[in-house]
Amino acid sequence: MTHNGPDNSSTAIDTIETDVPIYCGSDHLFNILKENKYNILFNVHGHTHAGAGRANIKKVQVINPGSLSWGEFGIIKLSRNALDNKWII
Repeated sequence: MTHNGPDNSSTAIDTIETDVPIYCGSDHLFNILKENKYNILFNVHGHTHAGAGRANIKKVQVINPGSLSWGEFGIIKLSRNALDNKWII
């Protein structure tokens, strides 16, 4: 879980009160998720209210649940695949 989302993700683009999109993501986080040396399954972040939704950086899912004050939130359910015992979101 991070405050800012990764750069190059639709979940980290602010379009509220602006004609030009504002890219709010972190280059460093993008590189960590892209390389995925730590077997990261997913990244949940906030900060960019207008970017609510899901995206992927390679095999890592990026989730921005949105703003609770706007009535948005997320529920993440994890389970294991019976065939290979890998985590499933």
